[in-house]
Amino acid sequence: MNHREKLIQIYQNISELENHQIQLPEEYQNYVAEVAQKCFVRKAVYTVLITLLVHKIIHPSQDIRYHQAEMTGGFSGRSIDTESILNFIEEYSKLIQSDNEIQKIHKEKWNEILGRLMIDE
Repeated sequence: MNHREKLIQIYQNISELENHQIQLPEEYQNYVAEVAQKCFVRKAVYTVLITLLVHKIIHPSQDIRYHQAEMTGGFSGRSIDTESILNFIEEYSKLIQSDNEIQKIHKEKWNEILGRLMIDE
């Protein structure tokens, strides 16, 4: 399964996914919160985060800090982003903008995704 197919599968089945929250030290919680806030302001942060998370789901043993093919043990995050993730975002964004009911569903799904990223204290 490629990255685009996996992202579509996740998006379509979000309500069936189990909620696994992780306990992180407070310092890391702050980092996660900062990245999540920047996702709404900067498109690049949003797409990079989605790219890395989807890649980690497909390849759990991959250290996603090595997101450049030139790095030892690395992969080309930019290629994945360009070939798979951006197309998905553009396609679904157009679909969402054209239908108010889909906009409501989309907002609920992304709120659910963000809720799953929240950290229990």
